[in-house]
Amino acid sequence: ALYSELNAGLALRGHQLLDELRPSLLGLDVASDLAASGRLRNVPAMVRAAPGRLLFRSHAFPVVGLDDERGLEAAAREATPMVTITDAAGAVFRVLTVGVDRPGAEGLRIQLAGPTAPVRRELAQEAIGLLLGMVLVLNVAGVGITITSRRALAPVDEIVARVRRIQAQRLSERLEVQADSDELVRLVETLNQMLDRIESSVRAARRFAGDSSHELQTPLAA
Repeated sequence: ALYSELNAGLALRGHQLLDELRPSLLGLDVASDLAASGRLRNVPAMVRAAPGRLLFRSHAFPVVGLDDERGLEAAAREATPMVTITDAAGAVFRVLTVGVDRPGAEGLRIQLAGPTAPVRRELAQEAIGLLLGMVLVLNVAGVGITITSRRALAPVDEIVARVRRIQAQRLSERLEVQADSDELVRLVETLNQMLDRIESSVRAARRFAGDSSHELQTPLAA
């Protein structure tokens, strides 16, 4: 969206510049008329003939390498609306090409450059903001997950503690844990049933031992 706004701004400025330069562009000596008018002194713009031949270049237009220079010439020749170039310092520019029709004469092309540095800075600020937001969200989510997991596992910890307290002398105790999930409720019921079976087995063993000792007392005494 930011690059689209940059392109739209360049297009608007290019058409405004075309209206301002129209008297000079319709003359016989375009280069001399543009130099004399001084309108392009601080504007990063070039004027080419329709075949791509350079007629005028302002001092504010970025200095580019041979490959980009050929790309600009091709953009003028082929009437490519927008191209991207890199100057000698590594700065990136968008270049708009606007056609100028001249009755009875060779057509012209105005090329206007606009830096992408402001867009890059804004994108970098957005990226930093997104990164900080992601870190904050992850931290909040981590705290929330920790609290939620502790609350979810609290009944399990209580079940473990109650089971450890039940010993052979306290087999009559049962688990009475309030669980919010059906799975934990089934676990508590299963453990209680297991304790019932263990208690029955222990009682039977104790009964057998008592009966055996009583039955063996007389023979042993004899």
